[in-house]
Amino acid sequence: MIVVNAGDLGLLRKELITTCGTDRARGILVRFGYARGYRDALATKEMFGWKSVDDWLSAGARLYTIEGSGAIEVVDLRVDQERKSYQGSATLQNSFEANQHLDLFGIGAEPVCWILTGYASGYSSAVMGARVFFTENSCRGKGDPQCHIIGQSMDLMSDQTRRAIEEFQGADFDLEMRTALASLDERTKDLEIERAHTESLQRQVVQLEQLLTLQNDTEAMVGVSDGFRRMMDEGRASGGYGCDHSRTR
Repeated sequence: MIVVNAGDLGLLRKELITTCGTDRARGILVRFGYARGYRDALATKEMFGWKSVDDWLSAGARLYTIEGSGAIEVVDLRVDQERKSYQGSATLQNSFEANQHLDLFGIGAEPVCWILTGYASGYSSAVMGARVFFTENSCRGKGDPQCHIIGQSMDLMSDQTRRAIEEFQGADFDLEMRTALASLDERTKDLEIERAHTESLQRQVVQLEQLLTLQNDTEAMVGVSDGFRRMMDEGRASGGYGCDHSRTR
């Protein structure tokens, strides 16, 4: 995990909109949010082993707040895990995306909580084991009193919602998501290898420090027998101490 300042994400949004246009920027940020949500859902499942779908989904709402995205209030939620059917809605309170967009661009004509709707879509899709997508039907970024999102599984979507989703999916959304997650897995493995290497180096440093301490202690040794003194003299001459036990008397 890394902590990213909301202002930094705001600047990223500005750069994407300026260089790629609003439609392309929206698609990129929605997909980015989707990957984040999907990954978080899998991570919480592995960590806590939720006993019910309701608990797993509720954890997503809490995590949304913990990560600093704002606060989410679930208005309606109807889930049929057996049929993989999902329908729900929620309000986004103090959405960081709406705040950043208003600061950078002012009030616009369309909803602007792209990362957050993508996050909700990815998280819910991972929980349901089937595609779930959220759209924003009101947003402070376009002058509405609050941000409100609606999520549905594919079997419940209207043709209009399906078309809206296709706009940001790209040529092969599933492949893109698998590629993104595979990239995250590879990065995780690289970090594990790097950590193991660092720990190995730390152990070597500790061993070297212990060896140097032992050498200093040996220099200070006082022997009373002639054999002990000869052994110490030979050890100093050869650069080692006590390696050949056959010399000890």
